[in-house]
Amino acid sequence: MHNCSLDAKIRVNLEAQVVETQAEAKKKPAEKKKATADGPKPKRLKKTNDEKKSSSTSNKPKRPLTAFFIFMNDFRKTFKTEHNG
Repeated sequence: MHNCSLDAKIRVNLEAQVVETQAEAKKKPAEKKKATADGPKPKRLKKTNDEKKSSSTSNKPKRPLTAFFIFMNDFRKTFKTEHNG
């Protein structure tokens, strides 16, 4: 059974929590600045193309062939033999 009044109470409660978190965010901008001003963030090193390829794709297995590719492999063989290819 559905209780609309319960849904309304939950919705009002959630909206009140959202308003409170927004108000807290507006009140404390100085604290956020102090936290980020402690020290500079270390810069990330960019990987070259070779490093990206070797780390992510070298150990991954290939995906299995789809039905279309299996069909095309067979069709290609028959087409070449029929058309002197």
